[in-house]
Amino acid sequence: MLNCDHTNPSNQFLDVQCSIVWEQTLQLLLGNVMKTHLLLFLENKKMRGKMLRNT
Repeated sequence: MLNCDHTNPSNQFLDVQCSIVWEQTLQLLLGNVMKTHLLLFLENKKMRGKMLRNT
């Protein structure tokens, strides 16, 4: 992981790199969370469907 030092002016370029990396990391994390939620949601729907059919 890149080291973000916002106090050092010479690190301006690193700062930009840093925020890009952070944004990508956050997007990946959010994407995975959404995918997991979606899968769980679909599984629940499937299970409910089976239960309804069984009764």
